[in-house]
Amino acid sequence: MLEDDQIEKLHALESDGHSIQFHSTFHERAAQYLETHTIDEYIENEVFIGLDAMRAAGFNPVSFAYPGGSHTPSLDAVCLTIFETLRVSDREGPNILFSVGIDNNSIESVVANPPEIMHAHRITDEDSDYAISRAELEYLFQELISAGYRFDVITNRD
Repeated sequence: MLEDDQIEKLHALESDGHSIQFHSTFHERAAQYLETHTIDEYIENEVFIGLDAMRAAGFNPVSFAYPGGSHTPSLDAVCLTIFETLRVSDREGPNILFSVGIDNNSIESVVANPPEIMHAHRITDEDSDYAISRAELEYLFQELISAGYRFDVITNRD
């Protein structure tokens, strides 16, 4: 779980207008997990443990992002009773939002086909998997703004 200083940083980000949402407790890939476990076990272990901790820390996530985008329609149905929206990387549907990793796709492809949701795991200038540098992020935002892309947070979604 998160340390107190990490929670403080998240509250500061939230105070600056960023939306703090949920991405699972132990980062299990749902479809693979469900090969040997039940949906109820996934919900208990991957959703409620971490979600309860987030709520206890003062956050109220309304959206869930599946680790690796891995999900199933039957799990989606249950998760949509807990969250307003789900973020996936392979399809859209009612309250299911298409999300693209800006940390593992080219900036040009994101600008050419802007998704509804963009995500990144880390912003760092170090060479790292699933990371985007500050300069790349600033360049991406400048390109999207020039193309007329409108930014918002998930809690303001209409």
